Amino acid sequence: MRQSSAPSFICPVPREPVILCPNSIVIEDDGIEYLVGKTAQLDAPESARAIGGSLATPQYRRLLKAIVAMSLGAGEHNVALALAVAQNWIDKFRDKAGSIKLTKENTELLKETLKEIKFRKGSSDSPIQICKVNFAIEPTVYFETQAVTFCIPNALKTYALWQIGHGDKQQAVLLDGRPATNALQRVEGLSGAIKRFAKNTGLTEAEAIKAWQLGTRPESDEMNGKRVDCTNEKKKAAKEYFSTSVSKLLNSMQDYRERVRNIVLSGGAAKDEIAVETLKNEVESTGWYKLHVINNLPKKDDRCEDPVFVCAHGLASAPFLQQHEGIKLGLDVGNFALKSVTIGE
Repeated sequence: MRQSSAPSFICPVPREPVILCPNSIVIEDDGIEYLVGKTAQLDAPESARAIGGSLATPQYRRLLKAIVAMSLGAGEHNVALALAVAQNWIDKFRDKAGSIKLTKENTELLKETLKEIKFRKGSSDSPIQICKVNFAIEPTVYFETQAVTFCIPNALKTYALWQIGHGDKQQAVLLDGRPATNALQRVEGLSGAIKRFAKNTGLTEAEAIKAWQLGTRPESDEMNGKRVDCTNEKKKAAKEYFSTSVSKLLNSMQDYRERVRNIVLSGGAAKDEIAVETLKNEVESTGWYKLHVINNLPKKDDRCEDPVFVCAHGLASAPFLQQHEGIKLGLDVGNFALKSVTIGE
């Protein structure tokens, strides 16, 4: 089993050669080379991917090329592949409601996109390598929340799941192991709190993201480069944002209030201490719900150890993929990070 990830930043390759950071790659698309990952984030902090997207979107296909090449490396690979998609985009992928199959057009687009990926690793002028992907079985697509539930131990059957990444916060409600489809909800994710933080501090959104990650922000416009702690400002922004967005999700669960008492938190925000602290206070202050971070459930599963990769783990172990004995690849093309889990050769 192998985990791969890269920040979802993409920009043209600089004219001057650059050494690539870990979690970075150069890919070619239609004769143009693109830098993807940590190096793109450092060199072009405004180059974050567009939120969402579908296989018809060129940028989405470029990001797919990047994470697949990072996951599999050079050579020819026979793969069983599954994608995760947010609730508001899944109908742009699947052939009909309730299906895990891609449309015929999307299947052909995916095969064409991944049949021969040209990429560079190490530096932007290193020799081109080629990754070729053959599909052992037809590729599939799942809700992000659905993929996460594949990793939650079967002994836990009734709960609400909050999958919170940078771009969105998605909710699913499970009753005796079955989803309550009318409780599916989606609001903005951690980016909502970061936008509030940017507004409160006067930082650009790109600088606010950096400051949120580091826990420090520039002291002023002076040239000394001094940074100051911004923990209290982050806490204020998180409270301002989550205090309203949480209400929408909790209100949508009123029909199941007598059954659902526990909320499971997964995704990148589950590793953000301030986000978790704020959400826990908002949820548990009701006196009704208890919030559990997914890597600290009453029952354990190794696939839940890192909340960032749970969705990709669920995809790689999805029941349909188990028909294939070779490589199983789960792809979570997140709004802030590309993630994959590879099981097999």
